[in-house]
Amino acid sequence: MPLRHLLKHPGFTFIAALTLALGIGANTAIFSVVQAVLLKPLPYPEPDRIVTAWSHSLRSGGRYSLSSPDFRDLHEQSSGSFEALAAFSHRPSAVSVGRAAERVGVVVVTEDYFRALGVPLRAGRTFTVEEWSAGGVAVVSERFARRHFAGDSTQVLGATVRYEGHALVIVGIMPAGFLHPEEESEIWTPLETAEFAAGNRSAHNYQTVGRLRAAVPPGRAAAELAEIGARLRAAYPDTNANKGLALLPLHEQLVGNHRAT
Repeated sequence: MPLRHLLKHPGFTFIAALTLALGIGANTAIFSVVQAVLLKPLPYPEPDRIVTAWSHSLRSGGRYSLSSPDFRDLHEQSSGSFEALAAFSHRPSAVSVGRAAERVGVVVVTEDYFRALGVPLRAGRTFTVEEWSAGGVAVVSERFARRHFAGDSTQVLGATVRYEGHALVIVGIMPAGFLHPEEESEIWTPLETAEFAAGNRSAHNYQTVGRLRAAVPPGRAAAELAEIGARLRAAYPDTNANKGLALLPLHEQLVGNHRAT
């Protein structure tokens, strides 16, 4: 009976089928986005322990990156909250491999960057103690290695790329899908010690990433950051009078702008 009714009213049947198709398609698309953006765990070991630190305005509540002196004080004064804490800066730039040149995302990082994220390299290694100070080395993305060397790690490791007049020897390759801090990031290299030391407290140039110790809840680390921020306000009123330090889980930072949408 219902089938005969549908066959007798093809217009109604078509509209009903189209409505169902659109509804199912829309719900599937929305769920796919929610799954990818909000529900899917970040591709790092124990991602709930990975956090970011920020300066924030006590008047407006605005959040912004840290200055290098504020980061150094945070690194030195945090008493055991972090297993690793690093600063980094994303700097798209022209890079050349042999005669091929292109603009790619270069990320300059301080020590503990790779330890904070905890992602094992696909091939090679990160930087030695001497290389963290002297520079001259790089870790590249799997996408960069595939594009320039057909993904052959024997050709990639030991090869040289040129970045802002510097020759960087490739010592490691990140795994496929590694997208920190931005999707187009393809080269990671040590942040020059002299540049980082020369920063001033008014220049908020560096983002941070940290891994909390296993027994430290985010609330306790956030309270410690607030205390350090208060000490910096007292010690440096000219630059820090109206700013504090805040903690944000990495997942919250990445999806915060999409959650409401």
